[in-house]
Amino acid sequence: GLKGCKVGGAMISNKHANFFVNFNNATSRDMLVLIGLAKEAVFQKFGVELREEILYIHPHYR
Repeated sequence: GLKGCKVGGAMISNKHANFFVNFNNATSRDMLVLIGLAKEAVFQKFGVELREEILYIHPHYR
C-alpha cells in the first residue's frame, strides 16, 4: 500500500493510511501532491475516485 509514502516533508502514516502527516516541515504543496498521488493510485488499482474529508487545524485555535 501507500503507508510511509513521502513527498517532501509530507508522509502517509505508517500506522493508518487515512492519515497524512507533516513529519519534516511539509509545505501545502507537498501535502497536495501526496494527496493527488494517493488518489491516483487508488483509482488505478480499484477504479474508485476518492474525495477528501479535510480537517484544518489552526495552531492558534486548539
